[in-house]
Amino acid sequence: MEPGLSLDQVKQKQKEFGKNLIQTKQSTSALKLFLSQFLSVINGILVIAAVLSFFIGESLDSIFIFSIIFLDSIFGFIQEYKAEKSLEKLKSYTTSQARVMRDGKEELVSSEDLVPGDIVFLTEGDRIPADGILLKEHHLETDESLLTGESLPVIKEGGDEIYLGMLITKGKGYMKIQNTGMETKFGQIAQTLSTIESEKTPLQIQLARLGRTLSVVAVAVAFLIIPVGIIQGREFTPLLLLAVSIAIAAVPVSLPAVITIALAIGTSRMAKRHAIVRKMPSVETLGAVQYILTDKTGTLTQNRMKVKEVWTESPKNLAHMFFASVLGNTASLIHKGEKGYEIAGDKTDGALLEWSVKEQQSIHDEISQGSIIDEFVFDSKTKTITTVWKEQKNTHVFVRGAPEAVLERSKVSGEKRKKIEEQYNSFAKKGLRVIAFASKTGSFSKASREQHEKDLTFLGFVGIYDPPREEVKNAIESARKAGIQTIMVTGDNELTAMAIGKEIGLLGENEDVLTGDDLEKFSDAELKKIILKTRIFARTKPQDKMRLTRLLQEQGFVVGVTGDGVNDALALKKADVGVAMGESGTDVAKEASDIVIADDNFATIVKAIEEGRRIYHNIVKAITYLIAGNISELSLVFFATLLGMPAPLLPTQILWINLVTDGLPALALASDNKDPYALKQPPRDPKIPILNRSRLLLTGSIGLTLSFFLIVLFAILYQFTSETTARTIVFTTLVVSHMGLAFLVRGRNIFRPNKFLIVTVIITLLLQSMIIFTPFFHPIFEIGFEL
Repeated sequence: MEPGLSLDQVKQKQKEFGKNLIQTKQSTSALKLFLSQFLSVINGILVIAAVLSFFIGESLDSIFIFSIIFLDSIFGFIQEYKAEKSLEKLKSYTTSQARVMRDGKEELVSSEDLVPGDIVFLTEGDRIPADGILLKEHHLETDESLLTGESLPVIKEGGDEIYLGMLITKGKGYMKIQNTGMETKFGQIAQTLSTIESEKTPLQIQLARLGRTLSVVAVAVAFLIIPVGIIQGREFTPLLLLAVSIAIAAVPVSLPAVITIALAIGTSRMAKRHAIVRKMPSVETLGAVQYILTDKTGTLTQNRMKVKEVWTESPKNLAHMFFASVLGNTASLIHKGEKGYEIAGDKTDGALLEWSVKEQQSIHDEISQGSIIDEFVFDSKTKTITTVWKEQKNTHVFVRGAPEAVLERSKVSGEKRKKIEEQYNSFAKKGLRVIAFASKTGSFSKASREQHEKDLTFLGFVGIYDPPREEVKNAIESARKAGIQTIMVTGDNELTAMAIGKEIGLLGENEDVLTGDDLEKFSDAELKKIILKTRIFARTKPQDKMRLTRLLQEQGFVVGVTGDGVNDALALKKADVGVAMGESGTDVAKEASDIVIADDNFATIVKAIEEGRRIYHNIVKAITYLIAGNISELSLVFFATLLGMPAPLLPTQILWINLVTDGLPALALASDNKDPYALKQPPRDPKIPILNRSRLLLTGSIGLTLSFFLIVLFAILYQFTSETTARTIVFTTLVVSHMGLAFLVRGRNIFRPNKFLIVTVIITLLLQSMIIFTPFFHPIFEIGFEL
């Protein structure tokens, strides 16, 4: 194999070719965002109102309305721009890595740093990082559907061209990079795209529907003021201005931007806690998860594997066990100077490689004296890895895998088999992952995998210890208290899985452990009854995880599934929330998932669920606040007009209230602090709309109660003071009540400090005080204190 580029060559080519990036969409310009805000439909109506005010001689009103349009556009622009920048920042968390040969050593680098000439190692589950030539391969097959639409895997041979975007579905090999970034075939396609429209999430669709409904109701009610006022003998133009103002105030125009920022802030927080959201709808679904089907290795355990115990009948077998460990091994030991080295690739393979090199330092030299003539990667059906290695005249077959699978393919007598089974079961009961080895020697011609794995000599096995993560036990208990049940689905031996399950508190009383063989015996109807009280499924196949997911969903449960391999992709796609592993996960698994856990930690999944619930609750608070406040303004003006009273609020006052109370306070609620009760209540039902009957009653009752109170207050003040004074007091009372409402909708968190909300309320009250007590603003807002 070529030694790869030198560091100097890499630096030179990075200057020449730049980053390996595909750019499909430019960020929306600041000017475009501002213009979209300024020229919105709502602001268009306001422009008409401002022009009308100017022509009837109300120049102050006209200037103020134009000022409101300008300020509202600035606030809208800031909100939209911040939301877009937050979402762009999230993309930076999802960068893939590649294993590349440089200066004769293997390194792990970001795919963005690859340059033409780099030699990249490819293995099952990887996505090809750039265009190039396949130098060497072992049974390598690719999925080219992204480029060609062909769904069947394509067999590749040395010398074939391979392209960015293809997935390695089987085998492994080395490629030499020729083109990167926009010079690739995928990049050329991307150059033809001007924009990529993103899908609307269910929450956005629901909110859009809600917005349309509120708009129709608000405009209908607001413009009813005109005929009612004309019947009462009022002038048309002031009525029109009042109707337009109250219609605008009643529509929560800041809601879309507030929701976008809430989601962006929430997903950014999740990213900082190592949970990268790939698909926005998963944020909504996350808080409703009731079952989590999780892998064991690396998710519940630390994935820091070490060979802890070794069993073999004869020390002479150890040499062949080392060969079986190193041949067909997909891991690499990357030297880190004085820090030693780190393992790149599969952690189980890494543990075997580390053990072999430590025990027999010359193992690589010995292997280099022969050549690999055939190689079969891990197969979930056979549960084995097989390599055919030729040394001079002799050909050796080395097999490693699950002990029962290797033992089944070996020539072992009944009594000896029983002894071996007892030995590896004793390892499994200690929580060790057992890997067995076998081999045979002869003169083999090209044969099938089945023939190579027949009549083997059993060599022995090792016990690999992967300790549970310290925080997992508390995370499982927190999930249980939150109404979320955790199920371990693993390919490991049931005894190993049970030992780990007991250690982390997963197994309780009357909770079962089943194997993949047990699952095959049950019908779907039978399994539906058993699955709810089973906490561990061991020795499972990838299709078993898919089946368990489907059966839980058929019973009405919201299911989250974790996965890292190519074979997990279907289950991840089927799940309500698919969670891929960031460290050990393949590109296939990550692309099929909704969320990527950067640290592969189960505790991070529970934190993500907590954050998902927090985001949803914050959005509900913001919506409740905005709609309750808008109902109070709309009903106050409408019912006062209906009762024949003077207008309790004037157009400029209504627009001011809308400006200072709808934006920042709602944003402060949407980014509220951590909710300590988030994991102390059961998951929500995702079928229930965000504004269900109880929330509609709450918002309606708050809005109407506040409006009736203000009508009574206005009527009393009107009797004993001037109309201007009564209107000024009602105007100020409404602003202050909105600030109180912002705290009230926080529910049980009302007394938990939210610094952003407190600052927002203080700023709003200071602004209100400024226009009330500064004579300059009195003619603009037509306020004052007169007897």
